[in-house]
Amino acid sequence: MHWIWDAVSALEHVESEEIFARKLVEIAEGTAENGVACLVLNSEVREENKDTGEMLVPQFEVNLPTKKMVTYVEEAFRGWKILKRNVSEQEYEIPRGEVTSKLTTRVVTYVVRKSAF
Repeated sequence: MHWIWDAVSALEHVESEEIFARKLVEIAEGTAENGVACLVLNSEVREENKDTGEMLVPQFEVNLPTKKMVTYVEEAFRGWKILKRNVSEQEYEIPRGEVTSKLTTRVVTYVVRKSAF
């Protein structure tokens, strides 16, 4: 049986960078042989008031530089077969109470299979 772990825009909401790194290792250790981990992570998140351009505090507990985030992921899944690895710039409009926020992010997508070589 193959197991799939799917973390889409969730791990950035753990309490700290240390917990983020630990959760990646826990996912890697908890994945069965031939299992797949699919991570979609936001990095370098910026938010601004769409109408005024005023910078807002992003509502992400862990907001890492892309390079650092990728390093954590690659360390946790070292030796796994990479099925997909991508970083893309994305932008969204998000309602935040009475304000509409323009959120920009570098999205890290990382899909790997735990396999014996």
